[in-house]
Amino acid sequence: MREKTILIVDDEPVFIEKIHDVLSQKNYRLLFAGNSQIAIKLAIDKHPDLIIMDWELPEMSGIDIIRILKDYSETQFTPIIMCTGKMTTSHDLQQALESGAVDYIQKPIDEIELLARVNSSLLLSQLYAENKEKQARILEQEKRILEQQNERLSSELAQNKKELEMMLSRMLHNSESQNKLFDSIVELIANEDKVLRNQITRLMAEYRPEMKNNFWEEFYVRFQNNDKEFEKRLRERCPSLTQNDVKICIFLRNNMSSKEISLLTFSNYENIRKARIRLRKKFNLTHEEDLYSYISSI
Repeated sequence: MREKTILIVDDEPVFIEKIHDVLSQKNYRLLFAGNSQIAIKLAIDKHPDLIIMDWELPEMSGIDIIRILKDYSETQFTPIIMCTGKMTTSHDLQQALESGAVDYIQKPIDEIELLARVNSSLLLSQLYAENKEKQARILEQEKRILEQQNERLSSELAQNKKELEMMLSRMLHNSESQNKLFDSIVELIANEDKVLRNQITRLMAEYRPEMKNNFWEEFYVRFQNNDKEFEKRLRERCPSLTQNDVKICIFLRNNMSSKEISLLTFSNYENIRKARIRLRKKFNLTHEEDLYSYISSI
């Protein structure tokens, strides 16, 4: 066990000598201060385990010194025993304890009483130090756990983002292929029987919305894994947004062009352009403000 350090603050040589005689038998490391300035400096620089403080000192009272020491992190929890030969009423005791002292002893001191109170206060100091060390270990463990969680979360987000980008690329490719197929079918049936042409056109009209919904549902699930709170933040920013507005915003959030959005939603380019104009109005954007940048900041 390390040597305990005790700072004695008193301007009476006789009292300091008496304290020295009693405590030096216990192999404590003793520091002495005869005025407030030295006391405060030693307490902050040396971090004693205990301070025995005289009430009546030159320039500043022991009570005032205690209040100053309580404002420093180095000495905020250092136990202090108030010692006095004059301030001995119950009111004085209450004042000392309320100022931050943990105990109170009267002059002339009794050797047995002094040792008992010193031992009690040092035990308090040791318990505080152990608790502080324990709290530091707990905080360090929590910090490591939090760092590991953040690393895992960052890794998951990066993976989700990569998967989302790959999905978008695949969906755009598939959508483009589907549109080319439909265009080819339209060319093939242009001169065919009117009834057959109507039947094929009807089938295409039924198939496209289904494809559109399938694309959107698959994409939306992936997007939610990447940013679950985006839609909530978006609606908080502009409650008047429709579900279609939200879809366009999510596509824009992924830096998709109007052409790409039109491919995925099976909408013509002009409809997407008009949808973006409506969004700018709902967000009250000026001509200088970019819609992509605005949505990316949400």
